[in-house]
Amino acid sequence: LYRLAGGKKWANRYGWEEAADEYEGKGDAGKPVPKVCSWYGVRCGGGKGNADVDSDIGVTELNLSGNQLSGKISKHLYAMPSLQVIDFKNNQITDAGLDGIVGESGAPLQKLVLSENQLTSLAGIENAPESLEELHCNENAFTKFPKEIFALTKLKTFMMTHSSGISEKLPKGFGQMKNLRKLLLWYNNFTGSIPTELGHLKKLEQLALDENKLTGTLPTELGNMYNLQYLSIQNFEETSGLLTGRLPKWHDLVYLREIYLDYNSLTGTFPENFLKHSNVTDKDCYWGFDQNSLKGTLPKDLKRFEKLKIDLRGNQISKIPKDLCKMKKWMTGNV
Repeated sequence: LYRLAGGKKWANRYGWEEAADEYEGKGDAGKPVPKVCSWYGVRCGGGKGNADVDSDIGVTELNLSGNQLSGKISKHLYAMPSLQVIDFKNNQITDAGLDGIVGESGAPLQKLVLSENQLTSLAGIENAPESLEELHCNENAFTKFPKEIFALTKLKTFMMTHSSGISEKLPKGFGQMKNLRKLLLWYNNFTGSIPTELGHLKKLEQLALDENKLTGTLPTELGNMYNLQYLSIQNFEETSGLLTGRLPKWHDLVYLREIYLDYNSLTGTFPENFLKHSNVTDKDCYWGFDQNSLKGTLPKDLKRFEKLKIDLRGNQISKIPKDLCKMKKWMTGNV
């Protein structure tokens, strides 16, 4: 890893440099190489999961974020028998060595962070073990969406943001990743309509599709995501797409507390019995509908939500019932 990833230019080389020099016969005979678990960015787990810097075994975490790595990651890294967390965020890596992933016989990875690098491919990630729950790959150099991730059916968190080189339709394949809890895809260049297949993600808690180029209506199938708590599809940027059509009623989204649909072109009246079966009417709720084309009277039944903060600026709302104006806990007490 040290040699392949430009080790001599790393910001912190403690342990890595000494081991590399000894391997190449350049080490200081009078100065022992530090124990692996004391090397910069290395964390080991004892019998109870505690760090042990005096050990040479049981590496569970490797965090070399922002350490000026470049080039390629050794594929042998993914064979380490105890490695659970890898964080290579904010470097200049062009090849993450993912072809070294060998499934259940390799490292029992749980979290892999590859954000803010120069990756163009995730080939090999499809062989990741079922233990992998989080994959972060924001701000890379992708020009095509890495469809290999659809094989990761046990994944719980997937983040890919700020990858403007991707200009294609939002893939339907996300619908088969039925264990997802978080799907965060803002500031890409996804086009077309929102796939109805997203409605299959019944365990999803957070969905963010802000600042893409999505068009069309909000699929009613999103109402099948029963565990959804956070939905954000804002389009503040002028070059972004605009969602149209009516705001769905989403009766069965019982946990949905945060909705941000600002700067779209939603039309029609605000629906009666919106979130009819909500279980969070006594919780703080935040709804953003700024700069759409909603019109008519705001429904009186919204008073069910005791602590609502709602933004309707830039719409065509003609009337707000007096009962809503009396909600003392709305708008953090400033109705």
